[in-house]
Amino acid sequence: NGFGRKVRTNFNPTGGPVPKFNAVKNNSEAIIVEDPKFKKYKGQIDNYSIPFMTSGNLFSTNANMEFRNKTYGIPKMIGELFKRVVPDNIQLMDYVSSQKFDFFTLEFGIDNLIRFAIPAGAGDKSLPATSPVSAIDDPYNFNNYSALSGEALLLLKFAEKKIKKGCLLNVPEIMSLPFFDVAKGKTGSLQSLFIGLKYYNSGNEVKDAIRDVNTSFLLLPSSAVDSLMSPKVNVSLKKGVLGNKPLSKADLLDDYDLNAIQGGVIQYNQQLELLSKKHGFPVVDIKTLYKSVIDGSLITEEGIKVTKLSFFSSDGLNPTPLGQAVIANEIIKTLNSFYKTDIPLIKTAEYLEKR
Repeated sequence: NGFGRKVRTNFNPTGGPVPKFNAVKNNSEAIIVEDPKFKKYKGQIDNYSIPFMTSGNLFSTNANMEFRNKTYGIPKMIGELFKRVVPDNIQLMDYVSSQKFDFFTLEFGIDNLIRFAIPAGAGDKSLPATSPVSAIDDPYNFNNYSALSGEALLLLKFAEKKIKKGCLLNVPEIMSLPFFDVAKGKTGSLQSLFIGLKYYNSGNEVKDAIRDVNTSFLLLPSSAVDSLMSPKVNVSLKKGVLGNKPLSKADLLDDYDLNAIQGGVIQYNQQLELLSKKHGFPVVDIKTLYKSVIDGSLITEEGIKVTKLSFFSSDGLNPTPLGQAVIANEIIKTLNSFYKTDIPLIKTAEYLEKR
């Protein structure tokens, strides 16, 4: 019913550059449940999606999922949704790979990398960290297993089970998403306004972003950054300057974060290409699709020019209904080409006004 949905507003009391949103409220009642429980589902599942697909979650059973909730901060809701369908004492990996389905899609890495970046350093840091070549050749070696993404491990399981039909979606350039545009190009102006912009780096040390010329950084669209860049907010209330509290890791990506994100994109895509060649699954080139959206060169089969504004929702991260339709068509075209199917494309014109 739309309760809790946020919509963009032009009301901007701070005058800062960060977009402002209002929550949609109606006569519905929202109940916040601290310890959600769901009734066990025992029917046949014909459409199953796995969010937070880390290797740790895939190898979890119902019992140790609760441990992961407490130890690693995995949202309780994920654990409860997991327990709703997966029998006790069976790993999620084994359950999913034992199901009968027509085909699968695996979206490599984008969710994990975004959670790593927002807020900075506070996401799940299970990024691939070692050579994907050795890891894929010997995936069940403990050292290699820890280097592979959850998506790669699940794909290897599918190949082991002789599951033949599916496609792999590669990773776009995360830092090109509109979410990160808000404060881009603003750091130069900050140097003339403030001497020594201070922030906590990934090692929880206070650093001086302006004076440390060897460190690159990117401001995130947080409330603190909005205040910092606002002409209306008193300087005594601005974090990071004049002896005030430093900016937090939720306000800024430093060179460690930026390198980790870029390295993660490279590693995920390397793993995906190797797995595609080794096991014969087609790749849906989402990286090139996103690039064409961002540079304004994408035109659909119906002649519709797709822009950043029409493709991305107002949060700058998630696709709009039109964006989802464009992605779905890219998947359909890949499936039709590789598997010689004849799935009709979605009519993207129907989604133009559905923001």
